[in-house]
Amino acid sequence: MRVVGQIFCLKTLIPFRRLFCVAGENTNRGEFDEPLTRPRWLTVNQLREILPLKKSRIYYLTHVAAIPHHKIGQTLLFREDEILEWMARNRVA
Repeated sequence: MRVVGQIFCLKTLIPFRRLFCVAGENTNRGEFDEPLTRPRWLTVNQLREILPLKKSRIYYLTHVAAIPHHKIGQTLLFREDEILEWMARNRVA
């Protein structure tokens, strides 16, 4: 599937060409080789199911920017893939 031109989604400013790229497809510039998957977004409570931490500790880690997070208004969100990478990088042994 190929989308010609640079049409932008007004809400996210992501080129539609990037949205419809298929793995292994030769795009105009060859810049997108992997299929796009939607990230899984987690709330603080959902993150607690993955990490054995208290809610207050998670808030502290976000306050000192020690854990990858996104803030939309007053809502804290975490991408599952970023959290798993962070856990792998911070492994002790």
